[in-house]
Amino acid sequence: MGARRLVCLLLGMWLGGSLFMAMVATQNFRAVDRLLAGPAPEAARILNRMEASEPRFILRHLAGEMNRHYFDTWEQVQLVLGTAVFIILLFFSTAGRWYLAPPLAMIAVVSTMHLWISPQVAELGRAIDFVPRELASAERDRFWELHHLYSGLEVFKMLCGALLAGLLLRSPARKPGQASGPESRIVILPPKWKARKS
Repeated sequence: MGARRLVCLLLGMWLGGSLFMAMVATQNFRAVDRLLAGPAPEAARILNRMEASEPRFILRHLAGEMNRHYFDTWEQVQLVLGTAVFIILLFFSTAGRWYLAPPLAMIAVVSTMHLWISPQVAELGRAIDFVPRELASAERDRFWELHHLYSGLEVFKMLCGALLAGLLLRSPARKPGQASGPESRIVILPPKWKARKS
């Protein structure tokens, strides 16, 4: 497998995994509402013993903990994928140096998420898991500010990935050692031009 194809494969895994994680994050919380709306008979008997608000708090806390674990793990996987893409493009590909900008930007975004935003989101999420929605909360306001920032960076990361994919799919692969400048082009003159030259 050529370096360009391997990069496209890793990039596809990266972008596909990001879309999958976005779906998982929303479906985990929606699963809580689906369960409470129509629980199995065995679950209903247990839930009926609890106060009305307790099951939702417990289940949403569980969904939040699952999402926090999934995103922490996925961010680490992304850093591995991004490093692999960058190394392959740098050392094993004939692509130009400017092809390195998108994966570098993606790695920087994921690093910011993993080291700065996600820890704060996790801490604030645990703090508001058991706070009723109708109550005002400074922690909840800060949580949503960071959540929107995370989402914006995620969109930027996906755009960088799409740009890199477009560049790799559009640009023809060059053989190792082949120059990329105008001097590498072979110009074939028509017969009339050859006669005039002679």
